Amino acid sequence: MRVTVVTTASFVITFGVLVVYTMQVGYGRFEGSGNDALENLSLLGELSLIPCVFSLVRYFQMRSGAPGAQMSGWDRAFLWGVMFPGQLILSAVVGTRSRFVTFIVVAAAAYHYSARRLHPVKIVVASVITLAIVVPALSRIRQTESETLSVRTGWESLAGRTSAAESLTIIYENLDTAPEPDPFYWTVLTGVVPRFLWPGKPQSLAAERLTYWAVGRRAGWAGPTLPGELLMLFGYAGGLLAMAVLGILWRLLYEVSRVGERSPAVTLYIVALPTLLTAEVGFVSPYSVLMRFMLVSVLMLFASTRPLRTRSIERVGVSRSPEEAQRTRRFGMAVRLRES
Repeated sequence: MRVTVVTTASFVITFGVLVVYTMQVGYGRFEGSGNDALENLSLLGELSLIPCVFSLVRYFQMRSGAPGAQMSGWDRAFLWGVMFPGQLILSAVVGTRSRFVTFIVVAAAAYHYSARRLHPVKIVVASVITLAIVVPALSRIRQTESETLSVRTGWESLAGRTSAAESLTIIYENLDTAPEPDPFYWTVLTGVVPRFLWPGKPQSLAAERLTYWAVGRRAGWAGPTLPGELLMLFGYAGGLLAMAVLGILWRLLYEVSRVGERSPAVTLYIVALPTLLTAEVGFVSPYSVLMRFMLVSVLMLFASTRPLRTRSIERVGVSRSPEEAQRTRRFGMAVRLRES
């Protein structure tokens, strides 16, 4: 019951905020009514990913027969009737292909780490289908009147963007003249402190500066990539060391999440996985968001799975000695409260 309340309430609140944000402010290709008063609620809405992942993990662990894994009929109906389709429909409406693919990836990851390992052949087939069918279909849905009406292939759609590999090459070859990236400490500061508590929290302009420096125009966008931003932050040797440290941190997260043990903690690892899909964006921006996602995930796990503290009353046998009999008559049955 407690898990049902936590997951249902958290999804209704966060996804409801996201829908309101989309209608009022706009999201992706969807133009809202222009209510700027709600512009700081986008990240709160994206936290709706967490109850989805938590429910997916519970569902697949239950289907695999993991010890202690249970899920009520309401939870199953809410997951497959509301949570998951709602996220996919919203992603298609706003025309954000990466968001649509993210929810497919997290569902596959939840199955892979909670039920049965996916065979590499199945992963390749699913990737080909996504590239050949899903991505072009979403491109068609999100087309505007000013865009061509021809259906592009997934490869053409991806290759038409500014190449992330190209921006990394430019950074590597011209590191001395590369624009200043966001400070490293912003990863923690902007990730932990929400904007409603810090209304004046600065907006990141690093991507705009890099785009203007790399391609000479502000139309379009050029991401620094994860290794590219680490290069700008720490230099050649420091960037390589930072990549190694980041790999160690991911391994620690893998161990803390108890992957392979059919534990609810695997939710932490799956929530973090979409960060790997944002390698093109860089380091500071996606990892500051990841930090907030991890904090909320830990709180949800704590609220959902921590055993309740109860009291049990244990009777203590009454001694037949005169002293004990007299004590019993004075104070009644001896009762010892023990924390269970």
